[in-house]
Amino acid sequence: MTSKRSSKEKPFNFQPVNERTVVRPFEAKDKTAGGIIIPDGAKDKPIAGKVLASDADGIEIGSTVVYAKYGGTIIAINGEELVLLKKEDILGIYTN
Repeated sequence: MTSKRSSKEKPFNFQPVNERTVVRPFEAKDKTAGGIIIPDGAKDKPIAGKVLASDADGIEIGSTVVYAKYGGTIIAINGEELVLLKKEDILGIYTN
């Protein structure tokens, strides 16, 4: 698999193996549509994110994926919390 990155992103020096994918989860919402602020303990765990690196066929870097709520392993790379997922934990890929 080859890594294609835009020039705007920081260098990413991690390549997953065995059909795994590294995802940057999207931020959980801080307030509801009605303006109520949600405390950190009550926020839902993110279930979607952007692919940073992948060894899985059919999953491209930069794609937006939806994954199982409690799937994957949280890892820290360059001070950022990311999710390392098995291909089976990815439920779908957003298409344009």
